[in-house]
Amino acid sequence: MQFEPIYRVPVLRDASKVFSLLTELSSFAPDLSDQTSFWSLFLNDTSNYSLVAFHNSHLIAFGYFSCIRTPRGGSFASIQEVVVSREYRGKDIGLTLISYLVDAAFREWSCFRVELSCNISNQNFYQKCGFTQDGVNMVLRRTQAP
Repeated sequence: MQFEPIYRVPVLRDASKVFSLLTELSSFAPDLSDQTSFWSLFLNDTSNYSLVAFHNSHLIAFGYFSCIRTPRGGSFASIQEVVVSREYRGKDIGLTLISYLVDAAFREWSCFRVELSCNISNQNFYQKCGFTQDGVNMVLRRTQAP
């Protein structure tokens, strides 16, 4: 198993492998015509830190956080879209991926906090990773595309 920051993996300049893996989280995927531009914007956003995992050169996991700077000089990480390919789940790959993301947020990015939102069905997994419930997550979703 090999975990790498995404900027070290030139093959992932092609968005299709990551978008394909992300459809295991939800059926949403941008139109093929938009994937390249969205991926380029994501890769060039210096507030994002992404990790991927490979097994025998096959992409099996992806996760990232965004580092958010506060007006008081601190920063915190918000973990987003963590996914492990279905056939590799239950093998602690997700646990390892989260561990690497958290470590990078604290050590490399000097974040004072790492947070995430998850479905209730994933709460036990994230507690196993060391997260605790802290407050209530409030969400407002746009109901129509712009």
